[in-house]
Amino acid sequence: MKKLNLIFFTILNIVCSLNSYAQEELNSQLTDYIESLMEDENNKIDFEELEERFLTRPDNKISLNEANADDLAQIPTLTESDIQNILIHRRKYGYFQTLYELKNIPNFTPEKIRQTLPFISIEEKERRMNWSDELNSMKHSIIVQYQQSPHRKKGYEKDSSGIAKYAGHPFRFYTKHQIQTAEKFMAGFLTEKDAGERFWDSHSKRLEHQSLYFQLNNIWKFKNLNLGDFKVSFGQGLVIGTSSILGKSSNAVQTFAQREGIYKYSSTNECNALRGGGATISIKNLNISLFLSHRKKDATMDEDYISSFKTDGLHRTSSEIEKKEIVRESVLGGNVTFKKNNLQLGATMLFYKYSDSLLPSFKAYNHYKLKMTDRHFNIGINYKYFFRRINFFGEVAIDANSGLASLNGMGIHPNSKISLLALHRIYQPQYQSNFSYAFGENSKNENEKGFYIGAKLLPIKRITLTLYADIFKFPWLKYKEAVLGTQHF
Repeated sequence: MKKLNLIFFTILNIVCSLNSYAQEELNSQLTDYIESLMEDENNKIDFEELEERFLTRPDNKISLNEANADDLAQIPTLTESDIQNILIHRRKYGYFQTLYELKNIPNFTPEKIRQTLPFISIEEKERRMNWSDELNSMKHSIIVQYQQSPHRKKGYEKDSSGIAKYAGHPFRFYTKHQIQTAEKFMAGFLTEKDAGERFWDSHSKRLEHQSLYFQLNNIWKFKNLNLGDFKVSFGQGLVIGTSSILGKSSNAVQTFAQREGIYKYSSTNECNALRGGGATISIKNLNISLFLSHRKKDATMDEDYISSFKTDGLHRTSSEIEKKEIVRESVLGGNVTFKKNNLQLGATMLFYKYSDSLLPSFKAYNHYKLKMTDRHFNIGINYKYFFRRINFFGEVAIDANSGLASLNGMGIHPNSKISLLALHRIYQPQYQSNFSYAFGENSKNENEKGFYIGAKLLPIKRITLTLYADIFKFPWLKYKEAVLGTQHF
């Protein structure tokens, strides 16, 4: 899939390059950077979001003269310290006159500036846009993809009775139509059929997979308003996080999630979205967010109980089709975040309920899994504080089982040639969250203790040295693990 997406990125880059030679160069840089991220299997990045915002819409670049911390957090090349340094520079010296003024900001090496240029601009809006201006700035984009492997899998071969294992055709088909104005409005509709799936679901009387999203920005006190499919991320992701995080090896000093809030969801991943509505209200230094979701999910049932959730989004075989959307999930959550200068404090609450009770298989490694319940909750508090060239961040969360999860870290950037990161995490086996998405070795933030250190050094020109070490252990048994602890370097 990554290779296919990479081909699509390249095609888009060629199309965009027709604008100008300068734009061609920037798009090439952006494509190269995305390629480097895709090559690292440890990265958990929504590449579709990057493609949509910066490749298909080159005019969507983020203005250094108007962006706040949340806007800058969309740029994958920036650390939390970089974001704070940009804001401090702007407060001290006013608006940027040229992009290369970044060289005067701590830690912005020529290489980092080169990687960041495709995402940014210094353009300012001359006046506040009214609705007439918004409508005039409206743009449509339509994407259609057809993919098929030349190698035919055995699942498409018919047996003696003339029936194939896969119910659908061997091609993947994807469409997306998006409408977007300059500032206020964004809406889109997408459909997808994976290889081997049916194009039309006769049972539900609709397409195999479809998604609709709608987002309004900066309307009265509303920072944003989302309807349809959306994603939510707060703090470090211990309570809820659907944002992108970098892996251990791609950038040793940039491992924590950055973007926070409620945003539209336009990815083809069928399992990560919330479906309903959410909004964020800004009142001076406070952001108050509330969201509600109700959707159906794929699951494996054991009699009348949910034994596990199916998360691959594939519905090719009869067994996969039987598991499609058989469980109803309801989610209610909220967040309050206080921001002032270099300090950020936040609190997040999440409640969720299923139409059936949970009962995982009776295995030793499932001892702490949620069982004989159809509802659960998680509560967390998070913080960020930037002091000179040191960035402190963290989150502590608890759940209904009194399980604890904690992630705390510190980034140090003494000069442009040295960047350091230290991160400590404790995820108790008792801590259970079906929506957490934070840094860790496990796919879920549970049953893990660890200490991570990373360093990025520029000893001489054109040479970058990246080092990291992650020492961790699993307090309780894991699936197919014979011992209770291990470590990794």
